[in-house]
Amino acid sequence: MSRAWAHTHPLTHFWVWVRHCLRLEPDEFGDQARCYFRQGLIVVFGYVLFLVGWSALAPLAGATVAPGILVVDSNRKTVQHLTGGAVEHILVAEGDLAEEGQALITLDGTLTHASLDALSAEYWGYLARLDRLQAERDRSPNTHIAPELLQRKDDIRVAKFIADENAVFEQKRKSLAGQISILRSRIGQFNKVISGLQAQLNSSNKQVVHLNDELGGVKRLYDKGYERKPRLLQLQRNIAEVIGMQGRLIEEISKTKLTIGETELSINDLVNQRGAEIVREM
Repeated sequence: MSRAWAHTHPLTHFWVWVRHCLRLEPDEFGDQARCYFRQGLIVVFGYVLFLVGWSALAPLAGATVAPGILVVDSNRKTVQHLTGGAVEHILVAEGDLAEEGQALITLDGTLTHASLDALSAEYWGYLARLDRLQAERDRSPNTHIAPELLQRKDDIRVAKFIADENAVFEQKRKSLAGQISILRSRIGQFNKVISGLQAQLNSSNKQVVHLNDELGGVKRLYDKGYERKPRLLQLQRNIAEVIGMQGRLIEEISKTKLTIGETELSINDLVNQRGAEIVREM
């Protein structure tokens, strides 16, 4: 019975097939193609055995380390707040079914309210500063308070922001006005100097006219022999001196006018410089 079982067992058939495949010579029918097929199977089987042995025994010169995350495929989902915080109340229990949009927990709002309060105060401060800068830019006599600040004028912090910015506005306005006033007073002094020089120039013009009249009379008397030549030459020297003085007066007037122009440019520079500062602060 054991011999019959051996003839019918699958392993026996497989072993017979392997032995048949390993035969390298042609069978009795002379099938040369089947012999080549057997030889190919032996080569492939040997190559596979070589690769398996090499991969198991060959040493590795190095390796690349990369991070990885194992994710468990399940129905459990993690619920997490965007910014986090302290949980105040849990509104669901383990195993409850939740619907879309349903509140699961409530967070403690103490920290959030404190952050909001600090940011609001900072915003109000910037808004009061912006109102002050806009008033300076427009050269307004007073600051313009934004309606958003007027709605909170009873708040101590908002009132302090407005008062501080008003004080800064008055201080900067008075400082700029004082500098401009000093420069304009200089311009007024220079104008008075020009008026004095112009009066001297007008007087010298009249003096030249009188000297020319006197010179004409002396010259006629000199031509008739009734006047000496030194008297004639003295009048000519006097006229030349007065004309030279007129040239110096005209030069002084021109220099003073140039100084006035430079002072006016200084005033414009002050205003433009303050305007540029306001733009940078805004």
